[in-house]
This record gives sequence, structure tokens and C-alpha cells, in this order.
Amino acid sequence: MATELSAIDRAQSVAVENSAIRWSSRRLFSVVFGAAFLVYCTTALVVATHSIDALTNSISSWSIVRTGSPVVPEFEQVATPPGVFVPHTPWIVESPRGPISQYPPGAVITAIPAYAVANVVGVESIPLSFPTADGSGDIDVLVAPLWVGSLIGAEVTALALAVIALTVHEQHNTNTALWSAAVFGLGTSAWMVAGMDIWQHGPAMLWVGIGVLMSQRAGYSRSGLAFAVAILTRPHLAAVAAGVGIAAGLKDRSVKPVLAVGAFSAIGLAGLIGYNYWIYGELTLSGGYGAAFSEQLASSEESQLLWYVKNVIGGLINPGKGLLVYSPFIIVLAAKLGSGWRNTELIGRGAAIGGVIYLLVQWKANRFSGGDTFWGYRYPLEPLVALVLLGVGAWESVKADEKLQRAFKALVVTAVLVQLLGAFA
Repeated sequence: MATELSAIDRAQSVAVENSAIRWSSRRLFSVVFGAAFLVYCTTALVVATHSIDALTNSISSWSIVRTGSPVVPEFEQVATPPGVFVPHTPWIVESPRGPISQYPPGAVITAIPAYAVANVVGVESIPLSFPTADGSGDIDVLVAPLWVGSLIGAEVTALALAVIALTVHEQHNTNTALWSAAVFGLGTSAWMVAGMDIWQHGPAMLWVGIGVLMSQRAGYSRSGLAFAVAILTRPHLAAVAAGVGIAAGLKDRSVKPVLAVGAFSAIGLAGLIGYNYWIYGELTLSGGYGAAFSEQLASSEESQLLWYVKNVIGGLINPGKGLLVYSPFIIVLAAKLGSGWRNTELIGRGAAIGGVIYLLVQWKANRFSGGDTFWGYRYPLEPLVALVLLGVGAWESVKADEKLQRAFKALVVTAVLVQLLGAFA
């Protein structure tokens, strides 16, 4: 009898333990967002190095909030033709409507609410000096204080991390969701790039994460809308939307999820083409980037293919910008890719395929490094969000192998330390 009571007590204890670690979605979201925002915000305000790329998004959002238009006539002497860049100068290009950011509008749209709050509470513009496009000297232009962009980058990236936790939580327990968020948040360049300023990457991560999560919950129209904003931020994220939509169709054995995700995602493509037509008078996806990237993407010349192979290798292992240099724990997860695939449900598989295609397209269209003035590697951030569920599936196999588990934990610690070096770089 005592043995039976002991067994019952143990069963009850396990039940209590399991219920205790199965948090509500609201609690999980709040804890992850709060912790991530605190870390990112502190780091960004103390050590952020502000990039011209992020500053360009800030200029556009601030202009919309203050004037209602993304056109910035005060930057006329700074603006260049699309595809031309002057060092240390925002990516402002000439257009029939006047000087405007070369970037798609998704990141700007995502940041507008926070900049609107900054404007309402009385944040004033500050003057910054930039070289003129013709090299004749410098001019002072009023922009939003740089710390506002840092706060917004920290906020948006922390939101993305909270969504990642919810995505993992749909298939796994709370501990796995928390640890996944911690590893992603501190062991990738989400910390030292997206969390530092209002780059395109934090908003794109957020919308990709929401798109995957909504499809997990069978909210396919909402998933498509999230992917629409992701596409407005980074157009080739259409690959992730396609992967998720097709996977949802296979999961439900119906064409309806494919049509829902596809149709609502297409709003982003249509919106981007419409925006570019309004600004530049042309039906184009590339807009302010000019034709260079699209031509390089389409090129099949032997020299270009060799360059592409070198670009992919550099994107993986280059000492300065390689993905596996900054996040080496991915190597261990890759060792269990096969079993990880089997452990991952269809939505996660579709997202992973789309994420890989996105990154391969990115490496084909542009140099792998992604520029300078930041610590880490920014291009893989969006695909890493898409690959989260596959990574967790691989972890389920890694943790069954004691040696691999030790290696994984050691490399996670290494990744966090490598990211932290960015605070002192």
C-alpha cells in the first residue's frame, strides 16, 4: 500500500511539474519579450554603432510621422541615382517624386508607431552632417535622435524573439521554448545587429515569425498578411511564404491554405510593385536598388557561378562574417538534420525550405558580407527564424547523444561570448 501511495504521489508530482512548466501563451510572450528587450535595450543604448542602413529607415519613418510623406526634400544634395552609394551617406536616391530611401517600405511601416510615440512625447530632431553627392562638401540635415532607432530596433527584435518562443511552444514544452528563445536571442546576430537599431532584419524576423505561427494555428489568412509585410521588407521572403503555404496545404490535404497564404502574401508583392511605381514610375520590384542585383541574380555566366560558390562559402565560414563563425552551435544541429527533419511537422519543414531558398537567393544577388559598421552577420537572420522549428527538431535528437549535447552547449556558450565581443569591438 505504501508503495502504491508512493507511486501515486510521484505521478501527482510529475503532473504538477508538467502543469507548472506549461505556461500560457501570454505569460511566455511577456517573459521572453521583457527579458529580451531589457538586454537588447541596455546593449543598444550603451554600445550601439549606428549604421547608415538603419539610419535610412529611421529617416523615412521620421519623415512620414512628421510630414506624412516618405519623400525627404531636405536630402536633395545627398541623393544619388539608384544603385549609387556615397560612403558615410544614407541610402537616399533620386526619384521623380524627390529624394527617398532606396529600401522597400516594410521596415519603415513597422517602425512608424514607435516613431509616432516619440513625436507625441516631444522628441526633437537633431542635426547630422553628411557629404553631398557631388563631393562639394558636407550639409547638416535634421534627423531623429539615434537612440530612438536603437530603442525601436531593440523592441522589434524582442517582439520577434517572443514570437519565436510561441512558435516553438506550439509543438514543444515551455522549457524548450524558453531555451530556444535564449539561444536564438543571444547566440545569433539578432543581438548585435537587429537588436541594436532599426535595420530591415528585426521587422522582417518579426513578420516571418508571425507568418509561421499563424499557419501553425491554421490562421492562414493572417499568416499571409504577415508574410505580405515581410515581403514589403525583404521581397525574396516570398520564398518562405511559398514554403509555408504549400506545407499547410499538404498538412490539411486541401488547396485552401495554399490559396489563403498565397493570396494574402501576394498583397505584399502587389504593394511593393505599386509603391515603386508611385515613386519611380516603373513596374519593378528592385526600386531604389537599381538593376544591378536583379541582373546578378539572373546571370548564369561561368564567372558569376564561380563567384556565387565563393559567396556561399564565405557566408558560411568567412572569419569576419561567416554564419558558422558567429553561431557555431548550428554545426551540431546540422549533424542531426535527418532526424531533425523527421521530428519536424510539415509547417516547420516548409518554412525551413523557404528559408534556405531565401538565403541562396540573397547570396546570388549580393556579396555575402552585408557591409560593415556592425558586429556579426545579418543576412541569415530571417532564414534562421524560418529554420527554428527544424533546429528544435534536430535538438530533440542531439540531446539523446551525450557527446553531441555537451558539444552543443559548449558551442552555444561560445556563440554568446562571440556575440558579446561586439559590445567591445
